[in-house]
Amino acid sequence: MAATSAMARDTALRRGVAWERLLTMGPLLLAIFFGLWSLRGISGSSIADYDSPRHAVNGAFVFDMFRHWKMAHPVEYGYWYYSRLPALSLPYHPPLFPAFEALIFSIFGVSPFSSRFAVAIATAVAVLLMIRLLRTSHGSPLLALMVTASFFALPSVQRLSNTVMLEIPALVFVLAAFLFLVPDEEILQTRNSLWFAVFAAAAIWTKQTVFLLPLPFLRAPEQY
Repeated sequence: MAATSAMARDTALRRGVAWERLLTMGPLLLAIFFGLWSLRGISGSSIADYDSPRHAVNGAFVFDMFRHWKMAHPVEYGYWYYSRLPALSLPYHPPLFPAFEALIFSIFGVSPFSSRFAVAIATAVAVLLMIRLLRTSHGSPLLALMVTASFFALPSVQRLSNTVMLEIPALVFVLAAFLFLVPDEEILQTRNSLWFAVFAAAAIWTKQTVFLLPLPFLRAPEQY
């Protein structure tokens, strides 16, 4: 009887350890999965949907500007570049994601794969940040994994992560900003407010319409 009880405790302990490991490794596994899944169809695919070509050309422009040492005269170089590649849309589109693309281009070269890979990295980071945010706000690792997996499995999110668009990269900075906002009710009176402002500004410098995000949560004061 004692041996059976000891075996049961040992089995329960092993299951608990396995479950704890799964919850610990879950965020990383989920990030890798959705990051790789966003690269589906990369072989032989082109980036010709929506504004994807413009975002790719913007990254190529930043890369070429540094490669040709034209940082001191970006406007003049932009005019020259636009005369040859009129798909350039800076500064209408913010420069932060193109700067990140330029870094990827410097490693892997300028190609549709490199542009897609930049978005894949952003997707993986966004998965990790959303899990962290949900664990911070709700305290449940399992809930955080389930909600994050459900969100990134949505067809609209899948479509955005599968092409060179700004929504997923901007989401990274939005989630990072919220991470400093959620656990601190007095954030405007602490140093965390600076980090919140930095990441919020970075989100707007990635996609300028991000500032519209909080509008549905705002309402006019009640009239008496």
